[in-house]
Amino acid sequence: MGPFDGVIITAPAPEAAMLVADIKSEWADDLKKVEFDSALKMMLSLPSRDWDNWVHHHLDRDLSYAWLYHSVSPEIKTVSCEHLKPGRPNRPAWVISSGLTFCNQHLDDNQENAIDLIIKRLCETFGLPEDMVNNYHVLHRWRYSKVKKALDKGFLWDDSLNLGVCGDSLIGSLGQDAIESSVRLVDNCFNS
Repeated sequence: MGPFDGVIITAPAPEAAMLVADIKSEWADDLKKVEFDSALKMMLSLPSRDWDNWVHHHLDRDLSYAWLYHSVSPEIKTVSCEHLKPGRPNRPAWVISSGLTFCNQHLDDNQENAIDLIIKRLCETFGLPEDMVNNYHVLHRWRYSKVKKALDKGFLWDDSLNLGVCGDSLIGSLGQDAIESSVRLVDNCFNS
């Protein structure tokens, strides 16, 4: 087996399925049953407080909280004022999360095309001039963002191979489910 005592795989279920397919086909079959939603998130950083001032003046919104908008449009699920969260730098930074339908339609688009579409929809929705948001921006794609259908197994472990799989997709859809799955697997390894 090499210089390692065992292997624990923490990759998303579809990727873990590919890794174990030749040695644990029943695990691979189970892992392929996990269903995910994808996500597109874009961060915008502006050189000044222009957007904050514009939103406060034009939309009469109190910017003393982090979430500015939720369920903005079918294309934009949330717009978050990251710089207003405690302990964050004062430079304006906004995170735009796509809606599920938009994400499914544009997940595999050219990155610049997806960015242009999100900026266009953002400007149309808020009535913003495009030059106000056409500064620094970066887009991240999460193909396996949120578990829709988990396996409800906790973790997978084979004593004879010292091989395990853990992750949120083995329990549920929350971030803490990934931690719980990992803790259960490690506990099993040390207590078996």
